Amino acid sequence: GVYLDDGQMFYQLIGRQDSPTTPKRIDDYYVKFLEAPVKAYQNLGIPAEFKPVNDIIAGGKKISGNGAGDIGDARILVGNMIFDFNFDMMVKVLKVPDEKFRDKIAQS
Repeated sequence: GVYLDDGQMFYQLIGRQDSPTTPKRIDDYYVKFLEAPVKAYQNLGIPAEFKPVNDIIAGGKKISGNGAGDIGDARILVGNMIFDFNFDMMVKVLKVPDEKFRDKIAQS
């Protein structure tokens, strides 16, 4: 499951797989196109950095999650920039396997 709320900003990038600006490997796609959200965080004074394969972190904590894939002739990247996150609400609304897992999420 994915938890969405107003403490996050979401983005999507859709491009053609055959475009010369589209890296062929998904890992390279992340490196190229996650540079913009990393710089956006840095411009806000947040010491963000890219963490392979598809995360952005600051101070060792994940502040952006991303996914990419191909649909037909398109390559799509979706992601978020987390500015505030309500862990308690996420645990309440998502169906998670057990109490131990819920506690682990709430502590992260």
